[in-house]
Amino acid sequence: MSSLDHLIDQYLEEHFVAGVKVPTTVGEDDAIRSVQKQFDDAGFDCSEETARGFVHEAWRRAAE
Repeated sequence: MSSLDHLIDQYLEEHFVAGVKVPTTVGEDDAIRSVQKQFDDAGFDCSEETARGFVHEAWRRAAE
């Protein structure tokens, strides 16, 4: 995990009480849109690339 990823994780833990929920039963595009909407609802921008990173990380952890 890069230092940027660590900072993002730390920020999310501090500012998103419930955390980012990444759906695991939908396709990648829908999961990315879901993550972006959660950021938008919280008042933040989230690029597609950043959202994709969250999705892939969540899916990787779910597969462990």
